[in-house]
Amino acid sequence: MKFKNLFRIKLLLPVVAAMLLMSSCVAKRYLTQSQMQTASLREDSTQMANKISSLESNIASLKNEIATLTNKVADLTNQNSKLSNQNSQLGQQTVSQQSQLSQSKETL
Repeated sequence: MKFKNLFRIKLLLPVVAAMLLMSSCVAKRYLTQSQMQTASLREDSTQMANKISSLESNIASLKNEIATLTNKVADLTNQNSKLSNQNSQLGQQTVSQQSQLSQSKETL
């Protein structure tokens, strides 16, 4: 009886081994599909990394432009203040000169 069971096991062992070797844990199409998806995701990741780098460069450029424009605004504000003071002084001079002219007319 032991001999019969041992003989059956010896006959079934190569069949079971062949079945295990021929079949895989994952079907080939799933493996291929997964590999394609992985490649696509890697490509997307590379594109996103490039886009991020480009956007960071744009941000740095825009920050520099903001700083330049802020300095220009400060300069123009100072110029405006100086011109306003000059305008006020000229207005006072005009009033003074008109007053002197009126006095000169009266004396004539």
